[in-house]
Amino acid sequence: PGLVAIAATSAIAIPATPTHKAFALVNLDKLLHTYPGTYGLKTGWTDAALGCLISTSSRGGHRLLAVLLGAPAGTAYEEMPKVLDYGFELLGILPRPPA
Repeated sequence: PGLVAIAATSAIAIPATPTHKAFALVNLDKLLHTYPGTYGLKTGWTDAALGCLISTSSRGGHRLLAVLLGAPAGTAYEEMPKVLDYGFELLGILPRPPA
């Protein structure tokens, strides 16, 4: 539950301490705002691995975890909703509500 709450956080401000200045963290997972039920999890890109995206989403009382590896530039956020929709379809879950 703790990891899910952290991964689903869109942004957070970290206050200053006596030894560190304040800073803001922003979650780069675009699906948090475009795919209903998404909790996010892990985004990433390297030249060797290309785009990598791990997403969790819930619908109809079921939670899915989907992994996309080696996605060409700019395609992970287009492909992951298709993967999640397919997974929910296999479970017999209704289509996703509009964003």
